[in-house]
Amino acid sequence: MIKSKFFQFLKEAKIVDIDFPLKGVDLIFPYGQKILNNIEKIIFEKLCIEGYVEVGLPTAVPNSFLGHLRQKELINAKNEHISFFLSPGSEIQASYLASRLIKNIKELPLKIYNKKRSYRQVSKSSFIKNMEIIDYGINSFFEKKEEILSEVKKLTKIYSEILEELNIPFIIAKDDEKSNSQIKFYAYFNSEEKFGSIFAIKPQFEEIIKNFNKNYPLDKLPLQLDSNFTSRLLAAFLSNNLDEKGFIFNKQTCPYDIFLHSPNKEIIEIIKKMRLKYFIYEGSTNEAYITFLRMGIPLFLGIGSIQIKIRSRNKLNVKWVTKSNIKKELKKLFKNYTPPIKITKIKKIKTNTLPKIIKPNYVYLVRDKNIKNFKDHELKILGYIGNYLAFVKRKY
Repeated sequence: MIKSKFFQFLKEAKIVDIDFPLKGVDLIFPYGQKILNNIEKIIFEKLCIEGYVEVGLPTAVPNSFLGHLRQKELINAKNEHISFFLSPGSEIQASYLASRLIKNIKELPLKIYNKKRSYRQVSKSSFIKNMEIIDYGINSFFEKKEEILSEVKKLTKIYSEILEELNIPFIIAKDDEKSNSQIKFYAYFNSEEKFGSIFAIKPQFEEIIKNFNKNYPLDKLPLQLDSNFTSRLLAAFLSNNLDEKGFIFNKQTCPYDIFLHSPNKEIIEIIKKMRLKYFIYEGSTNEAYITFLRMGIPLFLGIGSIQIKIRSRNKLNVKWVTKSNIKKELKKLFKNYTPPIKITKIKKIKTNTLPKIIKPNYVYLVRDKNIKNFKDHELKILGYIGNYLAFVKRKY
């Protein structure tokens, strides 16, 4: 899937405004926001099961509050009259919130998560890149180091399950073998044929929490574990859940269950009684079907003169049924619906030679940096992920 076609689908499905004049700032359309809400629901339900609760944290943080803390990672307006920084992370605010909540060691552990808009300024050589994102912070506080290491394993498992459920190929990399090393999840962006960081798990121990020790009536400070992801997750999800005709969403992530083309009141009542979420499109049959494919909705229902026409997204055959059988047929289609998503599989190569057959839908990872065969014209190098070099079969 080439990048230009991916952007075309985003525009035609009305998910994100790719023509918004302020680059680096997300403007998400209603349909895209509904998709993002469904992704958030999947994530936060898993976090709630593990005991995490939602809190509200500010985007703008007063300069006087931050003092000397980690100013190198914050945006300084370089104006004496402006007393605010814009914080890219939530660990500082979360640790202060924890200092107000935890008054006794018995109140540990504390597990919280939050969602807020963040504005980051990223400097790269000769240019400055501004970027506004939705930032999700997951923070937890424990009494013992062993508890943090146990929580790291739990979060690693949760994030792996989330990415698998969203059909996003990924690999996990660790900075080094130390127990307090940062763990990063790299997702494969199919539209760009490259990996990008998507999750991070950072054991802080006492690095952040010690800055607020005056607020703790404790002999021993709690230890802190931070994790975060951003709206890049939506981009990775969209990039991998599509084919040559448009997006393909499953029942958990798609905002609508069924696409209705010029339905009458009787059909709408049938759909409502089935408690299905529906999207209505008025227009020509050809335009309706193209829109259906672009939006990635599981089922298409069109109205004929006598019969009902049903199409499923994974089987493009037409099924004609009478009104009396529509409920039965729709239930059957929903029960058997499995989206035909072309997942790019990831394969680790343990030897120092390349496989004889390079499959087009695979990402290969190798440890050896000196494989001579990498000069092969069929291969495209994606770069290093941790200790691995990633490559794919070049498309012609």
